[in-house]
Amino acid sequence: MSALNSSMIAVALVSFMVDFDSTAVAVSWLASAFYLTSAVAQPVLGRMADRFGARRVFLLGMGVVVISGVLGPLSANVLMLVACRVIQAVGASAAYPAAVSMIRQFGASHGSDVQRALSGIATANFTGAAVGPVLGGFAVWAVGWEALFWVNIPLALFAALGIMKIVPRDEDHERVTFRALVVGSDLLGIALFAGATVLLLLCLMPPLGLLTVALASASVALFVIFLVWEKRTPQPFLNVVMLRGNKTLLSVYARFIGFNLLFYGALFGIPQWLEIVKSLTPAQVGLVMLPLASLGGIMSALFGLWIARIGSRALVLGSTLLAASAAGILLLFTNTAPLWVILVACALFGISYAGTNLGLQSQMYESTDPSMLGVASGLYQSSRSLGGVLSTGLLAVAFTSGVDTAAIQTIAIAMLACSLVLAIANAISVRSRSTGSRLPRAEEVPTSGSA
Repeated sequence: MSALNSSMIAVALVSFMVDFDSTAVAVSWLASAFYLTSAVAQPVLGRMADRFGARRVFLLGMGVVVISGVLGPLSANVLMLVACRVIQAVGASAAYPAAVSMIRQFGASHGSDVQRALSGIATANFTGAAVGPVLGGFAVWAVGWEALFWVNIPLALFAALGIMKIVPRDEDHERVTFRALVVGSDLLGIALFAGATVLLLLCLMPPLGLLTVALASASVALFVIFLVWEKRTPQPFLNVVMLRGNKTLLSVYARFIGFNLLFYGALFGIPQWLEIVKSLTPAQVGLVMLPLASLGGIMSALFGLWIARIGSRALVLGSTLLAASAAGILLLFTNTAPLWVILVACALFGISYAGTNLGLQSQMYESTDPSMLGVASGLYQSSRSLGGVLSTGLLAVAFTSGVDTAAIQTIAIAMLACSLVLAIANAISVRSRSTGSRLPRAEEVPTSGSA
């Protein structure tokens, strides 16, 4: 749901500017605020799922999404819309980490095929991100931007009812009480993580200058304090002792950031270019972006069937090369570019992201101790948000003088360079034969604060 709402707004930014007589910079905060909130909320809610039960956290999140769906269309200005997007992001952030935790618990108790279930989540996650511009384009064309909030109400209610019917109650977790939330939640650690993450994401947004340096310095300082605190506190929000030395998991996060820079750069950049340079309507843009959603969704399901045979590392490497090809085709985007060139680029971006999302998710799951799966899944989604913010920064810099063909080709060059770096990183990953990639279990790790 987080992926759907982060991408669905891509084709509505122009409508927001017109309806609220606002600027491109102002309405861009509708996307940026969602990413900022998601980057912080997802690991926090993942930690809550580990402690209080994934089912409870999932249902709570869906309730918050419904509230945002009601309040959003009532907004009188862009500031109120941004506030509703923040509420929406908090609720949607519960879905992924809670779902991964529920799959792990269900698989352990019923002997189910966890990999197939993870494939289902990856497919749903990708489909949500990819179908967003298509669904958003038709919704804005048929109803208006208000539909981008209304559509979440039935989706959240349907998801909540399904979980209530299928997943048993969280009997073996802590009860949710105010005392439990305050005493055992490492509020200082969460606050330090939130502050450091928000400052980091803000410093990646244009315009760049002395303020960027100041924000980056403050972010680094808070991250250092956060790491020291987490190592010493008895009940850390993020067990850095367990994370230390797990190069596989850290590599997954870093590569996922890069892939989301590519994917969201295309997802947000191409629709704006189509609307302004090619003079297409939001509905027409949705149709042009359809290959990205449809082929990506189909291939995500097929990759789920093949991943056991070809391996997650080979899948990610092959998908990276497809992403590089898509970025190369993006260089062919001109005022007179034929439609088939645009469709091929969209299709390749969709297929490549489907493979990387599934492959890296599989590597994340395999390298994470079950007791940390909620927060690890949340950090995985935070990597998605960070990549999304980087993409909006890239687009803002490229579109400084306006959305035109020269700008889209500048974006293509940056994306091609990024994809080649990722290809090298994934080639190294394929050749790596390191063992012990799974995080040590909690009982194997010294207590935080010990020598």
